[in-house]
Amino acid sequence: MKLRLLYSILLISFTGKAQFPEDWIGSYSGTMYLSNNVGVYDSIDVQLELQELVVTKRWSYKMTYNSARFGEMIKDYEIVLDSNGYLMDEQNGLYIEMAYMKDVFYEFFEVGEMLYSCTMRKIENGILFEIFGASTKSTRTTNTEADDRGTIHRVESLKPQFAQTILLLPAQK
Repeated sequence: MKLRLLYSILLISFTGKAQFPEDWIGSYSGTMYLSNNVGVYDSIDVQLELQELVVTKRWSYKMTYNSARFGEMIKDYEIVLDSNGYLMDEQNGLYIEMAYMKDVFYEFFEVGEMLYSCTMRKIENGILFEIFGASTKSTRTTNTEADDRGTIHRVESLKPQFAQTILLLPAQK
């Protein structure tokens, strides 16, 4: 509950327009909270470094996870701007499409039978990062009543199974 209140306050306090990459470049750190439908079940210390590699075309995106249970894990990726927009280049042949809208990067991708949704939002001097996951198998199917044209809309619902949330603030030097 306290975590929700903090995020609500942060979301309400958005001011100004952040520019990528100018307002994003730097080193950040924070604690990632891992949640499921029962609540928060773990936390991990995280550092993020964003640096420009090629002016207006390529940026390093290095996220280091320090878990008491699993040790250190490094995701050393790059954000690339090409003629179709932004991509997350995982440096192993995998590319994930990104959209940058109103100070937020959005990603949707599927791995195996899981659908993932990520957001990375610039908030004042920090970055709010969230990732959610759900099975690609529908958990509920419902239909609307027929509209005035007789059209019935079918909705396949995917139940979220986990969330990982972190507010990254400028790293202390």
